[in-house]
Amino acid sequence: MLPGLTDSMQIRERDDSEILGKAKMKASSMAELGESMWEGIVDMFRIPERRKHEAEYCVICHRQMDIPKNMPVGQRRNYYEGAGQICDSCWEMIYGSNGA
Repeated sequence: MLPGLTDSMQIRERDDSEILGKAKMKASSMAELGESMWEGIVDMFRIPERRKHEAEYCVICHRQMDIPKNMPVGQRRNYYEGAGQICDSCWEMIYGSNGA
């Protein structure tokens, strides 16, 4: 027992250091979590090699098209802003003419 401290003060001191130790462990695990979350966010913006060559699908009939996903929408035919890529057949069915 430290001189001048009552039993309840020593218990309180021990509890405080226990809480501080737990807080340090929690901060360490939060830092690790933050780091792994950051890595996940960075990975979301990386375009894997396999995705570079994936093709678009028609938003209506879901047929695969010969349009790469990485083609800018301004260069596409039959692209409807806000909906997505539409194949020639569905475009003609809806609009009556090809969007070329």
